[in-house]
Amino acid sequence: MPDPTILSYTIRDAEGVKAVTNVYVAYDGATLSINGLASNWDALGTKLDLITDGVIVSGRVTIPLQPNGIWKTTPTAPTQVANGAILDFNQANIKYVQDVLIPAYAQAQIVGGRPDLSLGSNTEVFISLLIATLGIFPAEPAFGNSKYLNALTSLRDAFLNTRKHRRQLDKVSFEV
Repeated sequence: MPDPTILSYTIRDAEGVKAVTNVYVAYDGATLSINGLASNWDALGTKLDLITDGVIVSGRVTIPLQPNGIWKTTPTAPTQVANGAILDFNQANIKYVQDVLIPAYAQAQIVGGRPDLSLGSNTEVFISLLIATLGIFPAEPAFGNSKYLNALTSLRDAFLNTRKHRRQLDKVSFEV
């Protein structure tokens, strides 16, 4: 089953109500760059603007990706995505934290009832990659940021939590 790339446009009407329209496209990274895809989003948005009385206020491009072949293919038992870890990061320029949820946090990474933050642990390396000043990707630097694009400066707190996923759990569980 195909997994198309989605060009998404958020349109606001005169009353301030917003609606989203999605356009599905076949994207091949070998023949079109991400900049090219953004240009296509812009060109289609220009035509969409002509046929709507609303205002295009935002949009996004969603590119589906496949897992790396070296990653595990089955969950480590027993595991539930509801049992996770939350990493709270300090941000540049503001006092509020940005959290990163790690669903189904690995039992092997828990030490003394808390996420293992010791130097060289998998969790510590993950955190270091998010706040590294050299960027996450060696070929094309990208920096871990908050959703408001403030730089993540340091880890403030890390803890285990449980988040309910009732709808999903209802689909896979039953009572006798």
